[in-house]
Amino acid sequence: MPVWVRPPKFYAEAEEKCLTWAKHFGYLRAQREGDAGSRWDEWVKANETSPPMPDLGPLAFMAALFHKSGRFTRGMDIAPLSHAEIEAFSRIEVGVTVADMRLLRGMSVAFVDWITMGKDVFCEAPWAG
Repeated sequence: MPVWVRPPKFYAEAEEKCLTWAKHFGYLRAQREGDAGSRWDEWVKANETSPPMPDLGPLAFMAALFHKSGRFTRGMDIAPLSHAEIEAFSRIEVGVTVADMRLLRGMSVAFVDWITMGKDVFCEAPWAG
């Protein structure tokens, strides 16, 4: 097996961590109803530090790729990054594999879903750190 191929079991566990991270990030960044702002802003204001996030483990580099990719597409409303946008991003970002592109798409979908759900004041966090 070539060095750059990740074992399927490793990738499935690591992928789940990344998706949980993206869900929680979306939950924290959601603008809640009214003028309450986001949970992220409230935490930073109260604690002067970023809120705790799930551990990404061996795929910690995916957080940086997720931010560099733009996280979502903005139109009339926000939408997950399309496969074409992710492919275009992978052409300029060195070392992005097909598995990474699939995971970026999953993280974008999870982030946008939880931004939408997180607007509800009574929404429970997807991760309890």
